[in-house]
Amino acid sequence: MRHSKRGAITIFIAFILSALVLIECTFLVFVWDLDYRLTLNEAARSQVETILAEYNRQLLDIYGIYAFSIDTVDSDVFDKALQASGYDTGDTVAVFAEKELSSEDLKEAISVYYEYRGSAVLMQLLYVQIGELLEQADTYGIMETLRGLTSSKAAGYIEDILSGASTVSSLIDKAKSLDSDFDYESAEGDTRGLRGILSDVREADNDLEDIGLDMRLSDLSSLISGLDTIMGIRDGASSAVMTVAIHPAIAHYASHNFDCIVPNENDTTINGTKYTDIHDKNYLDAEYILCGLDGRLGAAFCSMAIYGVLLCKNVISNLADETLRSTLDVISAALAAILAVVTEGVVVLDPEIITTILTVLISAAQSVYGLIDVLKGGSITLFEVQEAGVGVVCYRDFLNAFMMFVPDTYLLERMRYVLNRDYGELYTGARADVTYRNQLISIDKSYALYR
Repeated sequence: MRHSKRGAITIFIAFILSALVLIECTFLVFVWDLDYRLTLNEAARSQVETILAEYNRQLLDIYGIYAFSIDTVDSDVFDKALQASGYDTGDTVAVFAEKELSSEDLKEAISVYYEYRGSAVLMQLLYVQIGELLEQADTYGIMETLRGLTSSKAAGYIEDILSGASTVSSLIDKAKSLDSDFDYESAEGDTRGLRGILSDVREADNDLEDIGLDMRLSDLSSLISGLDTIMGIRDGASSAVMTVAIHPAIAHYASHNFDCIVPNENDTTINGTKYTDIHDKNYLDAEYILCGLDGRLGAAFCSMAIYGVLLCKNVISNLADETLRSTLDVISAALAAILAVVTEGVVVLDPEIITTILTVLISAAQSVYGLIDVLKGGSITLFEVQEAGVGVVCYRDFLNAFMMFVPDTYLLERMRYVLNRDYGELYTGARADVTYRNQLISIDKSYALYR
């Protein structure tokens, strides 16, 4: 009887212990499973955070942008985190780069970038001054005068004189042979000052050829093209360009943080980084950002725009110079008389028109010299107040002013193109996905700057 009782107790204890062992094993499996899930979660999180931590340091230092390239995306940290925790089950993670750097992201980065630099770097004065110059040029009717002349019968004779195909002395001799009453001695004396003007124009033409600009001052249509370029920038600008407070910062950022035609050895980014430390050659990026044209085409466009501004400034200044005007009036009257006799009355030019043309030519030659100084990295005085130069500007200042006329959407998109070229495809967020027992563990993070 005792033995049967003992056997029953043993069986009962066995049942109890079996249940306890089963519960314990189930609990251990649950704990292991929970620990493994947590480890997968932390490994995925570490992987994502590591990718974000591998942002490009130079990109941040120069441009204030937090972003990483697609090349830094891998699963090394995830695998090592599992191994460090004692797991090696073969589970894999899918890692993705997310949220490609957008124009809105770039705008946000620029906004923060200038919070620490303030408005002192934003040169809006030149932008305003250029607008005023263009308005004054419209008031003087310079464009209309030039276009009217180029479409007239007189254009060919004027251009022949400018290019040297016809000399003033040969025209005087012809006029003398056609009209015995023609006062050639007075004409020779009155037109003597024209030789210096023509010499300056031809010298400026040579200088333009040396810097690779396909423009000749002796071609009257070239004078118009310079003015057309800058006026086209103004007229083509969106009416809403200046309604956004961030726009001046974007214009300054675009004009001062990317390489341009100024030799790289004389030029750096805002924080002093040489462009040769960013890429191996000068891509003329600032010019591309301004007008969307690559390389030398963009530089030629910007050069023409600067030339147009300088031409407006010099024409307005010279038209206000009474001494110069009186000298040119004498030359113009004599030249008009010579052409009237030589063409037997076919070409009758108002001396006022010739004075305007000569004023523009003198201004054009002066503008070429100023343009060359700017393209070499020098500075010029654009305007004065009480004979003191207060508008001392360089090439990048002109770029900044021109970009004030260009809508943000164009500037931001072109800057993104340049940054992706230099630093690879840029992203601001990353995601890691792990599938465990048909359940998805997903970690998704991005930089707080862009939220």
